[in-house]
Amino acid sequence: EAIQTYEALRTSWFGEAYEYQVLTALADVYMQANQPLQALLTLKRLIKRYPNDDLAPKIDAKMREIFFATLKKAQVQHNISPMDILILYKEFGSLLPKGEAAVEITSFIVNELMRAGLLDDATELLEGRLLRYLQGEDRIKSIIKIAHLYIMNRQFAKAIALTKSELNTLATTAPAMTEPFLITRAHAHMAMSQLGTALDDLQPLTSPEAERLRATILLRQKNWHMARKSLEKLVDPATATPNVALETVLDLASVYVLLGQESALEQLLTTYAPVIAASPLKAKFELLKPSKNDALNAPGQYKNLLNELKGYLADVQALKLKK
Repeated sequence: EAIQTYEALRTSWFGEAYEYQVLTALADVYMQANQPLQALLTLKRLIKRYPNDDLAPKIDAKMREIFFATLKKAQVQHNISPMDILILYKEFGSLLPKGEAAVEITSFIVNELMRAGLLDDATELLEGRLLRYLQGEDRIKSIIKIAHLYIMNRQFAKAIALTKSELNTLATTAPAMTEPFLITRAHAHMAMSQLGTALDDLQPLTSPEAERLRATILLRQKNWHMARKSLEKLVDPATATPNVALETVLDLASVYVLLGQESALEQLLTTYAPVIAASPLKAKFELLKPSKNDALNAPGQYKNLLNELKGYLADVQALKLKK
């Protein structure tokens, strides 16, 4: 009721002597009603109406305090929708703190915008504000995030150009930090269906992450033999690894089926039986096991199953990229 009353007074007393007091009181009531966005909009209107007032600096300071406190609270309580966070950023981005204090709060806004699929806005904020405050590894991680945002937004050329620029710098200043950029560039080339170029990006890399991406590209090329070698580096049938990725076991099982390698398939499924048993895809793995009827010699029987498996793997990759 107080908000309605003050809003009515604000309209009827526009330009009158009491307007200043009405707007100030309205902002206070909005804060008491836990509506910080409306409070900020009211204070913004107040400063716009009275820019030369002696209290203008105090109002500006109050707006910064409300803005910062609202986002800090949202980090903990998640009580503001990503759309309202976008409005806060668009309307009051100038209130963002400076220096190191900006990093945490700006990173939060970027992550919320990404979560809502507002990729252009997240990229703008990351590039335009956050990077200027970051150095070293934090800066590298943020540049990688920008490149991934470009990829998610299907701006592959921008992602490649960005990683190329950074690689040229890192080649002389920090060669050990080049791997994440090469992996990101390989993702961009893969998304553009430039699979050979993507493999060239990964050529010097031997980490599990690079090997997993290499295997994915080889599978897309239907290069089953090379894909098998790459996957076997990640999944050693001789030693069960409890935390091996289910999709990797599934990929390798599918390759063994396609190549008709019955004994290797059976050993793989036996070795990773505990991982498979805990999976919702257990039934599909059971269908992969060789039967007494020598089902591996009848590939038609596996056609629908393999299509399901490929669809599952594509969904997993899409979900991972989105995250």
